[in-house]
Amino acid sequence: MKNKNIEKKIKRIMFEKNINQSDLAKKLGITRGVVSNLFTGNKNPRIETLEKIAEVLEVPFEYFISKQKTAEFEDKKENLNDNLKQLIEKQSRIIEEMNKKFEAENELLKKEMDFVRNEINNIKNNIKDNLKDNLKRQNGKA
Repeated sequence: MKNKNIEKKIKRIMFEKNINQSDLAKKLGITRGVVSNLFTGNKNPRIETLEKIAEVLEVPFEYFISKQKTAEFEDKKENLNDNLKQLIEKQSRIIEEMNKKFEAENELLKKEMDFVRNEINNIKNNIKDNLKDNLKRQNGKA
């Protein structure tokens, strides 16, 4: 008699890892039809096949056959998901802080550029004024 728990566990892991029956068949070195039969047939997969499936799906073999191991695996998976969420939140905060610092530095650079532009314009105006004065003096002497 077929154990539907094994089938459900395989399907759940395939879904979580975004692996379809064709992908699983390729990774196992069997046809898609054989994989399909794992889900539609009346028999459980052979131990050797189940071991290969566990290896391909990167789960412990015991996950498919032991209720306790399944609970432990789910707990570990949940802990990993929690850790991942915390890391993502931390990374988001760091990125947000970096963006604020970047914006502040960018504003400072803009102010510095404005200051430099004003200084250049002042120098240009001084040069123009000096040239006009020199021209007036030369015209007055001539």
